[in-house]
Amino acid sequence: MKNSSSLTYYLKTFSSRWSQIVKKPRDGKSYNEVLEDSIDPQDSKLNAIDSNTMRSLSFIFWFAGVLVVYIGYLLFTALDLIYLIFTAFVLSMAVDQMILWFARKLKGSRGRGIFLSYFIFIGVLLSGVLIMIPFLSSQFGEIGAI
Repeated sequence: MKNSSSLTYYLKTFSSRWSQIVKKPRDGKSYNEVLEDSIDPQDSKLNAIDSNTMRSLSFIFWFAGVLVVYIGYLLFTALDLIYLIFTAFVLSMAVDQMILWFARKLKGSRGRGIFLSYFIFIGVLLSGVLIMIPFLSSQFGEIGAI
């Protein structure tokens, strides 16, 4: 509660000083002179609030900056792991729907659906490799002829 009363005091003092600065200076004084006249050097409470506030704010911003840089460094070094986890998550979400569909259609357990979905997945991968073998062998043959 002490901080809120100090903050209220600070805001009231600032608003009264601001109103003195904004008003057009009289007697040929410049704005800086009006500001200097409005500041009471004996007002140690206001000076203590300013220095304490600045010290705590600078520490908070420094700490937050160091924390952001450290987290960024950790994420950058773990980027390969993050890619693998994300890929595994996407594949698991896609395969899960296929497993559920097979389990419903076969009226069996989830294990049969898992076995069938992995069997189909491996079959698709192998068929892709088998389709590419003739193309790759002809390309390697042309490289050898050169």
